Amino acid sequence: MLERISHAYLGIFRRCPLLVPLAVIAACGEMVYAILNNYAIPLLVVTDLHLRAAVLGWVTSTFLAAELLLKVPFGRWSDRAGRRPFIIAGPLLAFGSPIVMAFLPGRFFPVLFPLRAMDGVGSASLWPSVFASVVDVAEAESRVVAMSVLNTVYVGSVALGPALAGAAIAITGWNRSPFLLASALLAVAIGWAYFGLPAGLGRQERDGVSGAAAAAPVPDLPLTLTPDRAASDPPLGSGRPAGSLAVSPDSPSESRPSGASGKPSERSLMPIILFITITQMMAVMMLAQLLVLYANQDLHIVRRQVLGLIFLVPAGIIAVLSIPIGHVVERCDRARAVQCALGVTAAGLWVIPFVHTLPSLMLLASVVLLAYTVGGPAWLALVADQSPTDQRGRTMGALTTAQAAGALLGPVMGGHLWDLSHRYPFIGSAMLLSLAALVALVFLPRGPRTRAANC
Repeated sequence: MLERISHAYLGIFRRCPLLVPLAVIAACGEMVYAILNNYAIPLLVVTDLHLRAAVLGWVTSTFLAAELLLKVPFGRWSDRAGRRPFIIAGPLLAFGSPIVMAFLPGRFFPVLFPLRAMDGVGSASLWPSVFASVVDVAEAESRVVAMSVLNTVYVGSVALGPALAGAAIAITGWNRSPFLLASALLAVAIGWAYFGLPAGLGRQERDGVSGAAAAAPVPDLPLTLTPDRAASDPPLGSGRPAGSLAVSPDSPSESRPSGASGKPSERSLMPIILFITITQMMAVMMLAQLLVLYANQDLHIVRRQVLGLIFLVPAGIIAVLSIPIGHVVERCDRARAVQCALGVTAAGLWVIPFVHTLPSLMLLASVVLLAYTVGGPAWLALVADQSPTDQRGRTMGALTTAQAAGALLGPVMGGHLWDLSHRYPFIGSAMLLSLAALVALVFLPRGPRTRAANC
């Protein structure tokens, strides 16, 4: 029993030890994101400064616009210079902004816009390199589990950030203490990035060797050039990265895909992947900044020390189940996992605006987050599998740029809908996720099940 638990939760870290500093850095970064975007800034702008939620949407979108402009360049440069400099630079650039916000007089609230823009530059430097590093250090068969680790860190940190912010207020008695907490977490991330990551992380990818296998002997595999990508690459979700090289039929570890299945070619799937990414991120970001306001104004939870705690129960469920679910999903068809996750998430959001008790809301939120936990790693791994090994930073930059494009519109739409009715953002988010689920069901082809991971 203990051996199974150890295998489910710790095996990935034994096989990929660099996931430990990457997980700590991601946790600090996500906690800062949750504290600022989902807790401190919404309460500051709407509750303390009595501004409209539409203003909050534009403040959030300023941060996301900076990300949108710079993620692809930073991702491309990390392919050439290595991941570590960009992972260090990200939290370093954002370190000072929360300190300024903590002491910002209300009449100077427009200063929030340039401060949020600087935070966006730091985020653009950090996240493409973090995601690409996870792909670098994990073998193809282990990427769903590795992404599940990152997804668990994400969900747990999004919940833990506001809880720590509430604790900071309870300890200090100062409503702006979460901003200083955010800067402290950024300092921790800088330290782990500087001392915990090797200088050459990601550089060996230019030689076509993954970070996890760079130190191990690589057997000779018969390779053949494939000039026609749509005809020669594997089906989406097959577990082999798409690109200009394919393993020949006599290779012992791979096989060529079967003939055409009537589904769109991989070349034509890229617009579909980008559409689903943009749509789902628009739906998520439409609500993210408003959840604390919904709890405060509609569920009448007025104490800020308590507001952050309501996120802990759903996050605890996800923290327990995320990695085991990742092991299950990596043995299944990734496209089908994405389709089911989008459908369940959309169904939950259709119900949430008509629930007005805290226990029912937390139960539904747990179901929605669990569905996201199933689909999120499968989606990231599905896209990563299609990336050539020497362009992973660029690919992850393109993916996160598509996410930023959807996230850029989401807060503005959510803020304006909130000013009309507090139910409208939930309904709008449910509509967008229903559309994404329908597109995924129709256009994403089913691929063969991936091989079980050894970690």
